[in-house]
Amino acid sequence: MTNPRNMDEPVTRRELHEALDIWAGAIMSQMNAQLAAQTAQLTAHLTAHLTEVIDVRCAAAEQRLATDLARHVQAADERMRAFLAGFEDKYRDLPPRVTKLEAKVFAPKRRRAPKAPRRR
Repeated sequence: MTNPRNMDEPVTRRELHEALDIWAGAIMSQMNAQLAAQTAQLTAHLTAHLTEVIDVRCAAAEQRLATDLARHVQAADERMRAFLAGFEDKYRDLPPRVTKLEAKVFAPKRRRAPKAPRRR
């Protein structure tokens, strides 16, 4: 179909199929190009949206984790303080006892009267 033809002139089936194949190929090519462009645009939009959603959810999860961690640290601190308070109660009276003991042990020694010589 390279020659320009008269529009009233009949065509064979072969010529019709060749012309339809050419036109179908051109239409399919245009549709594929448009579909590829729309797919790329949709991919970019979805990527941006998903990135935003993931960022928001990660920030929320990070906040929850920070809150939970703070709560656990505070609970551990309270338990440790209670443990140390119980341990400290056992020895609360220790300073006065040590003072008394030191006064006895390190008290100035009494001078004893010299012993009289023994008689034999």
